Amino acid sequence: MRYSLVLHLLLLAALGAGACGLDPSSPESPPPLHPDEGLDFDCDPVVDLTALHQPVIYGNINWVSPAEAHEVLPPRQAAAIEAEVAILRANTHTGSHGAPLTQTLLLCDEEPLADEVALSRCSGVLVGPDLMVTARHCLDALPCDQMVVVSDFDEVILPEDSWAFEGRRCTRVLASDAGLDTAVVELEPTANRDISVAKVRVEKITQTTPAILVSHPLGTSTKVDLDVDVRPSARSPELMWFRGDAFQGSSGGGVFDVDGHLVGIVTSGLIDLSYDRDANCMRIVRSESEGFERLASVISVLRQACEFEPEHQACAEILKSLEHEEVQPEPIDDELTEPPVILPEQIEERGCGQ
Repeated sequence: MRYSLVLHLLLLAALGAGACGLDPSSPESPPPLHPDEGLDFDCDPVVDLTALHQPVIYGNINWVSPAEAHEVLPPRQAAAIEAEVAILRANTHTGSHGAPLTQTLLLCDEEPLADEVALSRCSGVLVGPDLMVTARHCLDALPCDQMVVVSDFDEVILPEDSWAFEGRRCTRVLASDAGLDTAVVELEPTANRDISVAKVRVEKITQTTPAILVSHPLGTSTKVDLDVDVRPSARSPELMWFRGDAFQGSSGGGVFDVDGHLVGIVTSGLIDLSYDRDANCMRIVRSESEGFERLASVISVLRQACEFEPEHQACAEILKSLEHEEVQPEPIDDELTEPPVILPEQIEERGCGQ
């Protein structure tokens, strides 16, 4: 069993190296990957063999379902969860008898999420009835014409289940920012007049701020991390650090403050998994020490989208909500704002369609 798994991983390396942009003959180890550009299982398992003892889960996992979150969160923060969407590959929003993560990601049986079916490639947030913000690298992994966006992937899917979500196709990308790794995507119109959209926080983060993270970790159903805090970055007022359990599939997921306002979206983080050679499977990495992952504001990319398409029905309200954006604060002391645990080289650069 042990040798067959290793052989399986080596075969994945040979097959997936081209997709990852790696040279199979290179003597160098594969570069670390990110919480994700969508799940690409040809790439992930082998690359994650290098993910030894990186902090990803900080103490206990604080994920709950949207229904459970509604029971404990303030009303406005709970309502913001409904603006979260999942980005799937086209034609996968209906199906049955999917493979669990124990097969697709070789996750160990006793790990969280191990028995769930992963469908989502990335996460996103609705800021208008037909406007979604997400991480730009998600569009590199799954271009507009290949994605479908669903708002109702909230229930756990097990291998014996069938599913059928109401999906909307992407019509075009209105704006993207390579520096911040953010993008605005236009979706097919919806007849649902009650669809939830997020309000964007315009006040800059200047101190540690409690929040929640709503995303699709490892491509599974919507999970809410109740124990998140956001800290400012001295590099830019539009970049922030956050402590929370972001995984592959969480890219583009929204972080919301106590008022339910969208602080920013997940853009990068630390490696999620390590290979347990004794158990012959992948484990979620845990650490009791603090680690931080990266968050980006969507204010500038929304302005860019509305400058490109000023007549868009959602732009008038979006621009009105951004009118009171605060003047950029004075530079903040690096020592107070840059998390001391994470070195620059530990922050992963986006790679093959995670």
